[in-house]
Amino acid sequence: MSEYVDVMQFGLKPTGEIVVMIGTAAEATSLQDLLALAPKASPLNWAEVVNELEYSGEFSVITDPETFQRDYLRQIEAEDPNQPWQEGVIRLRDFGVPEFAEICVPRLEGSHLVYFVSDDTTGLPYSAEVDLTPGSAAPTYRPLELRPMPEPPAEVSVQPTNPDEAAAEAEDAASQVD
Repeated sequence: MSEYVDVMQFGLKPTGEIVVMIGTAAEATSLQDLLALAPKASPLNWAEVVNELEYSGEFSVITDPETFQRDYLRQIEAEDPNQPWQEGVIRLRDFGVPEFAEICVPRLEGSHLVYFVSDDTTGLPYSAEVDLTPGSAAPTYRPLELRPMPEPPAEVSVQPTNPDEAAAEAEDAASQVD
C-alpha cells in the first residue's frame, strides 16, 4: 500500500481566488502553505495542485502517458500533411513529435517533484519540476524536444498510356539520341 494520501482538493474563495483544501480543517493558497499542511500527499496530487496554483487553466497534468501518446498521434493522423502552415491554426505536425518514452506519471526524486504537462492551447508536452522543500521556488516548466515530422511524399501522377503511343514515344526518344 502506498505511503501517500490524496488529501488536497480545490476550492474558491468568495473573491475568486483558488484555494487548496487540506482535509476539512485547513486551506492553503501557496506552495509553502501546502508543504506544511500536507507533507504526505501523493506525487499525482502534488502535481495537480502545484500546476493549478501556478498555471491555472494553462496546462494539464499528464496522468496517463499512454493515453497522452495515443491522443497526440491520433491528432497528427487527423491532420492533412499536405496542408500548408496557416497562421492561427494549431497543428501538432507543425511542431513535431516528442520522445514519448520520456513522459511518465508524477514522481518524487528526493525532495523534487517531477511531472509532465500538456499545454491546454497547443497540446504540446512540457516537463515540470519543483523542489518540495520549504522556501523553494515555483515549478519550472520546459517544453520537450520535438522531432520534426517527415515531409509527406510527393504526389506521383501516373496516367494510363496506350501501348501504341508509349512505343511511339520510346521510338521518338531513341531517334533523338542517335
